Amino acid sequence: GDQSVDAEVQIYARADPSRPIRFRLPFWRVTLFAALLLALVLVGVGVWQKIERGPSSPATIAVLPFRNLPSGTDDFFAEGLSEEINAQLARVPGVRVAGRTSAWQFKDRTADLDEVGRKLGVNYVLEGSVRAADGRVRVNVALARASDGLQLWAETFDGTLDDVLAIQHRIRASVAEALGRKLGNVDAPTGPLATSGSVYSLYLSARGAIRERNPLAMAAAKEKLERAVALDPNFAPAWAGLAQVTQFESNRPGIEAKRARANAIAQARKALALASDLAHAHGVLGMILGFEDPIGQRHVKRAAALDPNEAEFQFWLGHVYANETDFPRMMAAYRRAFEIDPLWHYAQLYAIRTAWEMGDRQKAIGYVRRVERDGRVGARRDQCEA
Repeated sequence: GDQSVDAEVQIYARADPSRPIRFRLPFWRVTLFAALLLALVLVGVGVWQKIERGPSSPATIAVLPFRNLPSGTDDFFAEGLSEEINAQLARVPGVRVAGRTSAWQFKDRTADLDEVGRKLGVNYVLEGSVRAADGRVRVNVALARASDGLQLWAETFDGTLDDVLAIQHRIRASVAEALGRKLGNVDAPTGPLATSGSVYSLYLSARGAIRERNPLAMAAAKEKLERAVALDPNFAPAWAGLAQVTQFESNRPGIEAKRARANAIAQARKALALASDLAHAHGVLGMILGFEDPIGQRHVKRAAALDPNEAEFQFWLGHVYANETDFPRMMAAYRRAFEIDPLWHYAQLYAIRTAWEMGDRQKAIGYVRRVERDGRVGARRDQCEA
């Protein structure tokens, strides 16, 4: 204690008045003091670095459509798989993923990675290929830095069709680790969000076909999804996808629109009955019911809340706020859709038009210059005007 230290000082003083007083602290005290001092220094450096650097910015990445290698499956399976990985990475904290419509414009990539990164506003690009045949699947994936093409991670995943869901989650985890991001506690899908490999492969192929947005591809998607729900009536994502293609079909000549719309609503509600928090089902149901319909508006808002990184939901949310005459939120939603999907035609158009009409001319001009800088007008998604 302090008294023993004082006593030792007095002993040295009495023995030799000319001798300097020395404070002989026990070794364990010296060690403890040094450790505390080091800890304070490290904390101070950490605080200084945090102040100097500011909050860490998100890692930005684009998932390009995976190539389908010659096999016994169609091209849509590979595209559907990459679309699912895109959606899963968008849920990783600290990661911003380019919208699928913009990324899909590099499906047959001829541009260098730095051009892809510049046009999509991302620092990293994920590419891959898929070979599926005889119930087996092989997925090759590589993550590269857009600025110089440096490959940061690559791996090959082999398994059966029943392993596809697990492979997706392993890819997600590996990419997150390569980007220095933590996933947190993420469980694999269960219940109405999980199914057999054969059903899931039908679902993936249908998702890839839906992205084509043409009658032949949508008819193929509908046939695959009808088979999927027949094999597994409890697989909610397939019901949501079926509702989407049924609604698309209602706009075709020769189709009884009223009946098709009623079927689409029933299919979307079936998906929600199985999985009440399925964002896709909420979004599709809201779109079918209409952006001016109060129930439809609630479903669109729910979809955007569940999946805020889906450009389509943000775009529909802008329509909802426009009908509610909530113009600041309308502008924010359209702006968010454009930020996520910068090469999507409608996201470009509405971001520019609403900013101009609301008097923010500088913002509108900035959007126009960005479109001009990217050197191309984005793809159209006509079904979003349904």
